[in-house]
Amino acid sequence: MDAEQFLSIIRIGGYHERRVDIDSDEWFIINVGKARQGGEDVWNPLNDGALDGGNSQTDFAEAVNEVRSAVQSEEAVFVHCAVGQSRSVSIVATALGAEAGIEYPEALEYIMDASGNEYTPADSLSAKGESYLRHYHAKSDDSN
Repeated sequence: MDAEQFLSIIRIGGYHERRVDIDSDEWFIINVGKARQGGEDVWNPLNDGALDGGNSQTDFAEAVNEVRSAVQSEEAVFVHCAVGQSRSVSIVATALGAEAGIEYPEALEYIMDASGNEYTPADSLSAKGESYLRHYHAKSDDSN
């Protein structure tokens, strides 16, 4: 899947956008924030980057894989955390990198260009995204 197709079916936001703009009947909702909001299809709580001590690479990868699975089924997907600047962005950038075969910084740039927003994922979450993609791309290279 290319970046344009991926970004055409996904949206990133915070709790506010979810309450105001998102109809849960039309979107597959993935919440990566710490607080359960109710009505989400998937709740995969992650700590914000400043509190990263509780996020394992496995927890991060599970959230990425949930996004990839939803996108592959071509559902409209809304990924959110509290504000929509760090956790949700890092998860979506990592999923985009895996699906489009690109590195994390390029995926993040695609997201910012497509949305017109300047996102600032926490360094610790970006590092988890880069680690996921190194492992994913290495496995893809081995299978070719």
